[in-house]
Amino acid sequence: MARKRTRTKDFGVSKRESHDSSAFYASRLYETINFSSKHDIVENSKEFLRLNINPMQKHSYSNLIDKIPPSSIHLVILEVNLGMIESTESLNPKLEKYSERIHELNKKLITGGRIVIIVCNIIKIDEKSPFYVPLHARITKFLLKQHFFLRGNIVLVEEQGIIEQSTDPISNEYKIAIIASKERMKREKKNKNKNFEKTDTISRDEFLSATKSIWYPNRPKFETLENEKSISCELEYYKQLIQLYSFQEDVVLILKNDIWDNFLRSCHKIRKNCFCFNQ
Repeated sequence: MARKRTRTKDFGVSKRESHDSSAFYASRLYETINFSSKHDIVENSKEFLRLNINPMQKHSYSNLIDKIPPSSIHLVILEVNLGMIESTESLNPKLEKYSERIHELNKKLITGGRIVIIVCNIIKIDEKSPFYVPLHARITKFLLKQHFFLRGNIVLVEEQGIIEQSTDPISNEYKIAIIASKERMKREKKNKNKNFEKTDTISRDEFLSATKSIWYPNRPKFETLENEKSISCELEYYKQLIQLYSFQEDVVLILKNDIWDNFLRSCHKIRKNCFCFNQ
């Protein structure tokens, strides 16, 4: 028996199956945003692949960013790492660097390409106690300034229970992933005129699980040492983001500071055209 399709209701929805959300995006909340899909799709991913960059090696962002052709990347995952902050005055210059980086990456994304920015809102100044700064709000402003379409936020929990107890001190055991699209919300999966068809690698159940606002680690995998647990959790989330926001044939660019060998191998296994750059 065929499943009944769902659509946006006036007050919530119990489930989402072949869901029609057009009524939601036609509401006054989005009336100032043009979600038109009439932009000509510019995609130069073949030019990127002609650079013959080795996906099994770590690369320097500063050395290669100027060589990457415009509109050649389908998905960018950028991790914001501010390191130790000397003072509150030094925070703005570091954030401004990421504003410039978002501007550079905007040029490299194809029409409809996705960018995922991962940020931790807990920072330290001179080894003092950590404190909360809404960095994700600052990053969101950078994205809006570059005319990205916001798709939402995901809380990436690194330890079960850390956001469930109000008596706990401020914890840095979670991060926020901010997802946005360039120029249009929709990606083309199939185009007969251009003779191509993209391939999904995420199952229906995985998709429904991944479209929740909070991601928890897969508990059975984390009965290991604390450091191994953190690494496994991070890798799990990266793999899930790649599968959710790209097709099998896509070019994926990951920018983060700490890239280990197993991370490279795992990302390459999911997407053969996945490239990791040190920031």
